[in-house]
Amino acid sequence: MKRKKIHLEILRIIAIYFVILTHTGRRGFTYYLGLEPSFRYFLTMLVPLICQICVPLFFMITGATLMGKEEAPGKVLKTRFTRIVLVTVLASLMMYVYYGLRRDTPMSPVHFLESLYSRNVIAPYWYLYAYLGLLLLLPLLRKLIRNLDDREMMYLLLLHLVFSGVIPMLQYRLSGGALTLNSSLKVILATSDIVVFPAAGWYFEHRDLSRKQIAALWGLTVLALAAAMYMTHYKICLTGQTGEGQVGTFYKSLCLIPTVTVYATVRKLTAHRSLPATAEKLITTLGSCTFGIYLIEQILRERGWPIRDLMARWMPDILSTLLYVGLVLMAGACITWVAKQIPGLKKLI
Repeated sequence: MKRKKIHLEILRIIAIYFVILTHTGRRGFTYYLGLEPSFRYFLTMLVPLICQICVPLFFMITGATLMGKEEAPGKVLKTRFTRIVLVTVLASLMMYVYYGLRRDTPMSPVHFLESLYSRNVIAPYWYLYAYLGLLLLLPLLRKLIRNLDDREMMYLLLLHLVFSGVIPMLQYRLSGGALTLNSSLKVILATSDIVVFPAAGWYFEHRDLSRKQIAALWGLTVLALAAAMYMTHYKICLTGQTGEGQVGTFYKSLCLIPTVTVYATVRKLTAHRSLPATAEKLITTLGSCTFGIYLIEQILRERGWPIRDLMARWMPDILSTLLYVGLVLMAGACITWVAKQIPGLKKLI
């Protein structure tokens, strides 16, 4: 691993931490829903808002690492696409059998194949299908993204913010959901995560932002989080609904801003600094294990809840969850590192 790329490994670690935290439900991700409006309520509401950067960060890393390569469509399909298809099948089969045995539910090859094709065997595996879509478009995205100049890139990112964030927020605030933009007015290129975030990754990987620009991004991040927080609370007050699937409408609306901010900040902080060899080795090892952690974190997280509940006896609930997520991450890294020593698995995970 080249030292100049250490920021990508740090970003992978940040992203996988927030992936795990996203799946903690009322113990962490939506902990705020169990509180009355207060400083603590709004402070813990930041958890689901900040967690939204996890998958976009992975997409940005993909843009930074893959957009500059020269590969024919056939090679992408033969190597990258086939690998993820194989991972999807094997990981889904592992989870299908695991939950089938644990819950003592009927299993069959036909049911598994139906689940594999039409649904996600477990909810977090939606990302594998999204990534497969990105890989199918990769040869085209490379041509598009690499030929955008600065003004065109800013236009793409601005369109994303307007149509994914500003318009939905304004129309809901003004009409409570009764008024929506005409569905025929679509800017799919600008609202698709598998286009915008890889494009942002490619762009900001090749731009050295100044400290003032980084500071400006953090200012925008504070505003974006405040807007998402306000709209989330407004919807809860308006509808009275507090289900996890109902309150998250505006979590991700402006997440492009904090995602780019974190990416640019980590890159800036590591650009001209040399880490101690031990620290760099630990970071690169953890970073190389993030895909494997993602594939198995649900099992580790669910099986380890008693540990988190024990920790919660000695510290605040939300803090115990934040620390527990770190333990799950490290356990997943250890298992993945061992698995990567098995011939054949290293190339898959």
